Amino acid sequence: MIAAALLLAAAPAPFTCGAVTRPGIAEQGEDGVWRGRAVEVCRAVAGQVQPAAAVAFHGYDTLADLRRAAEDRIAFLSAAELATLPVRGLRAGSVVAVERQVLVVPAASAATKAADLAARMICFIVGTRAEDALDAWSAGTATPVERLAFQEPVEMQDAFDVGKCAAQAVDLTEVPNGTRVLAAPLAATPILAATSTAAGEDWARTVATAVEQAAAHPK
Repeated sequence: MIAAALLLAAAPAPFTCGAVTRPGIAEQGEDGVWRGRAVEVCRAVAGQVQPAAAVAFHGYDTLADLRRAAEDRIAFLSAAELATLPVRGLRAGSVVAVERQVLVVPAASAATKAADLAARMICFIVGTRAEDALDAWSAGTATPVERLAFQEPVEMQDAFDVGKCAAQAVDLTEVPNGTRVLAAPLAATPILAATSTAAGEDWARTVATAVEQAAAHPK
């Protein structure tokens, strides 16, 4: 027991990272494992600066989680989240990924740009960033569209397949098979590797360099 206690005492603290859940960037699967570009970058940085430490990744699912984001070695957040949510003591860093919401149409559709869908029916999953992006695009461009909300992707796809929807608003990482993405995204949000201001500029530069190296040599 003494030997075990000494080993535990000698073990370095976990290298912790956190993120707001985003498809393809930071998602926790049903198996409990976190996956996505932010997770890969977290592990790559940990492997370079603290290779003996375990990596612990978690989500910012509540405001309380976000308030503690500065306690993580890296917090993966958008500029808007850093500026408007209750996140304090964080310094914006390098871009690790870009979250995009897009419009997809059937492969045979005549639409070539989002404006071609004016007054047409567009499907989306309620409560998603794709819904927010659709609303912002429609309002910002003064393009009127009909909206049809769904709770489940399967239900939305069934409606799309029978022609009830002229297009779907989805995350770029969730584009259905047999569809075509219209060129310009509805929204594009850079996700930053933010670091604690208390950790200092040297740590921010270390993370930025490690992120660059991780980007140059993706797994």
